[in-house]
Amino acid sequence: MRKLIRNEQHDRITKFPPDRICFAHSIESANADRQCMKAYIDGQMPLRMLCNCVARNNYLLEVTETQMLNELKIIGWL
Repeated sequence: MRKLIRNEQHDRITKFPPDRICFAHSIESANADRQCMKAYIDGQMPLRMLCNCVARNNYLLEVTETQMLNELKIIGWL
């Protein structure tokens, strides 16, 4: 199942602008992302760790700091 999601994400990411994150279509991923983002906002996690956490939650090879900061601004957390 994870391999299928990872392959789907690999195909989807080509359709996203370089400053955006290709979030997975999953409640579990969204909940895990929210917990990680809250930890970052609360000062419990550095930005690089947040990027790694979100990449793992969404079956991506990488989430850059630029992408993460952009998404945090878009969703109103920054």
